[in-house]
Amino acid sequence: RELAKFLGVDGKGRLGYLLVPKDVGNIGLAEAEWSETQLQDALETAREVARRVRRQEFWPPAVEPPPFSDDFAGICQDRTFGNAEWGMRNAELARSDSHSDSAFRTPHSAFP
Repeated sequence: RELAKFLGVDGKGRLGYLLVPKDVGNIGLAEAEWSETQLQDALETAREVARRVRRQEFWPPAVEPPPFSDDFAGICQDRTFGNAEWGMRNAELARSDSHSDSAFRTPHSAFP
């Protein structure tokens, strides 16, 4: 919506994502059903994230991460490196002063 305004696109757009499954007969559009209030809240959150990035506020996190949930395990890749305990161990190491533990690995570490 904001990009469309910036580009001068008029009219009411549709918000969603494309479904591209293995069976091409099931390709479609999953439209979001968010209210105007929800969209405005999301936009303000995105703006706050941008402000924090510009101020280089990356670490430490302001709040503790929520407990692992199987509802989102697939999209959060909780079990990418084995299981949820692996992720929790990395979170503990990230909070500690020592990052020399051989179990802590990241391709481009965000920790000094």
